[in-house]
Amino acid sequence: LAGAAPELRADPEVAGEALRSDCPLAFSSVPMTLLTDRRFLLEALEGGRFRLDDVLTYGPEAFGSRSSASFATWRKSLAADREIIAADGNLKLAAPMLRADRQVVLAAVRKDGHTLQFAAPALRADRLVVLAAVENDGYALRFAAAPLRADREVVLAAVRQIGFALEFAARRLRADREVVIAAVRGIRQFCYGDDDVNFSPLRFAAQELKSDRGVMFEAIVAQPCAFMDVAADLLRDRAFVLEALRWDGKALDFAPPVVQGDREFVLAAVQQDGEALKSAAPALQADRELVL
Repeated sequence: LAGAAPELRADPEVAGEALRSDCPLAFSSVPMTLLTDRRFLLEALEGGRFRLDDVLTYGPEAFGSRSSASFATWRKSLAADREIIAADGNLKLAAPMLRADRQVVLAAVRKDGHTLQFAAPALRADRLVVLAAVENDGYALRFAAAPLRADREVVLAAVRQIGFALEFAARRLRADREVVIAAVRGIRQFCYGDDDVNFSPLRFAAQELKSDRGVMFEAIVAQPCAFMDVAADLLRDRAFVLEALRWDGKALDFAPPVVQGDREFVLAAVQQDGEALKSAAPALQADRELVL
């Protein structure tokens, strides 16, 4: 678009096509006449490819500079435009009156749940608004009013979207078996080599659930690294440990030394996944039968 004649850059169809096939930098070549055209901006935002941040980052060239009065007036008009803010979904850029507008906030959080943090306090306590936010992004639970973080339906919606949202649930719900199982389901193989990020939503669950055979097996099925959270009393249940390792040998990577040094457990793991041998105790890595 930058190399086009001025009259073509001012053509909504030409500029719109450039934006559809280009990066946000194309906004730097869009003239003021189009940047101040609500219909043009709405079409760009509703396509989902660009955000208002992109427009505000690259658009100022058309106004001369960010410090110009015309740019300030334009930005202020965007912040107060209900349709623009609703289409964009970023309440951070919205005027205070729109952050308190229920319909605008609902539209915004359905596009970007995390933007709930910028909604007026009354709307962060609005059950419908918060449900819409956590269904889009479970982490939005963090910004909900305390009573809604203790609302079972709201928390279930959040942890089903992303299990780690369990961190922000009320203590009572972090001890709720169904809620915790919902949190660990849907998290699949979210394990890495770095111990700092090897964790499951069980990190935020009540301690007594880490001794629950059903909860822990669900967690290990979802993430073998959940084996790190198995309570000591459950580790003494040999049938449970064998069942977990037969399901996913990778769980041996996250087992304590007492498990990694047990021949029966290591055999179960390597029969499911030969790579598990690297996590066995050194003496068992030299066991010919296990290696074969």
